[in-house]
This record gives sequence, structure tokens and C-alpha cells, in this order.
Amino acid sequence: MYNKRFYMELPGRQTWKAGQSECMKLGGNLVSVTNGETVEFLTQLQTRARALWTGGTDAGTHGVFTNVNGDPFNNSMFDQNQPDEQLPVRCVFLRYPINVERPRLLHDDDCLAEYTIMCERQ
Repeated sequence: MYNKRFYMELPGRQTWKAGQSECMKLGGNLVSVTNGETVEFLTQLQTRARALWTGGTDAGTHGVFTNVNGDPFNNSMFDQNQPDEQLPVRCVFLRYPINVERPRLLHDDDCLAEYTIMCERQ
């Protein structure tokens, strides 16, 4: 439990939509990343994945990212040169750093890509 929310990593990898659907079946949503403290907490939880989907997407309006649970989206959490503007609809994932001294940061990708799923619920 962190910040009055429970977290669960699901086995395997899924698309963003499939992952969100699984999280909703469990009474939650894909994890919301709003600040560095949340990233630090997730870093401790995430043990086997190289990247995980978050609840961020710009499906509503291209270029305007929101979190599916209604939490404010923090654009400053994106890595350098992110988000890239090449995809019409993008979903946000949290990835391991290329350099271990660099914190994990958010990236965007095609929502049909498959990453680890981390659910959260209150």
C-alpha cells in the first residue's frame, strides 16, 4: 500500500487496453504516475519487467495526456524527446533507465504494444 492505494503487478504482458480492462475487473485502473515519489515506489515493486503500462494516454485529444483514474497527468515526468509525435494515439509506459544512475521516466508508445501491467485501486 502506498498513498492509500493498493498495487498489483499482473503476470505476462498485455496491450494497454487489455491491461486496463484487467485492472478494472479487479476494481482499479492502470497505475497513475504523478510524481517522482510514485516512480520511486514503483521501482521497488517492479521486479521482473523492463517496462510497465501506466494509466496515461492521449486517446481523448492528441497531445493532451490524461490518467484513466482522473489523477492529473504530469508532463514533466516524460523523458527527453518524449512524447514523440509520430503516433495518432499514444499510451504511456514507465521504463527502466538506460543508465542505472538515471531515474525511470515516462515514454509513449503505440497502445497495441505489450508491456507489464501494474494495477492500482483505492
